[in-house]
Parts: sequence; C-alpha cells; structure tokens
Amino acid sequence: MPLIFGFILLFIIYCTYKLFATGFLFKAILFVAGWFGLYIAIEAYCDWGSNIAITISDKQFSWAGVIPTLVCALVLLNVKVND
Repeated sequence: MPLIFGFILLFIIYCTYKLFATGFLFKAILFVAGWFGLYIAIEAYCDWGSNIAITISDKQFSWAGVIPTLVCALVLLNVKVND
C-alpha cells in the first residue's frame, strides 16, 4: 500500500511540475480567480448585474455571469502558446 501511495504522489508532483513549468498552472488559477472576481464585482457594484442578459431554453443568465465568461474566453484565445 505505501508503494502505490508513493507512485501516486510522484505522479501528482510530476503533473504539478509540468503545469508549473509550462505556465498553465498560473493561467488556470488566474482564469478561475478572475472569473469569480469579475462575477462578484459586477454583482455587487453594478445595478444591472443581476438583470437577465440571455435566455437559452428556459435557462437564464445574468450579466454578472455572461461578461466574465466572455472576458475569460477572449483572454484564453489571446494567450501565447509555445509550440
């Protein structure tokens, strides 16, 4: 059992290192934190933040959810990728 746990731990450390070395770890953290930060800021400080922006098949999305999603998607499209 300790041997399997050691291999799993080594795999997790290796994956974390690869994500760190390629810079994807920082991009993922900034993407998630940026989305939630924008969502909370728009919801708290804008009067129109909780208004409905889009309705798709009985599912309603507020401006506070649409704007951060679009911003984060556009940021991911503009991130430089080393081939």
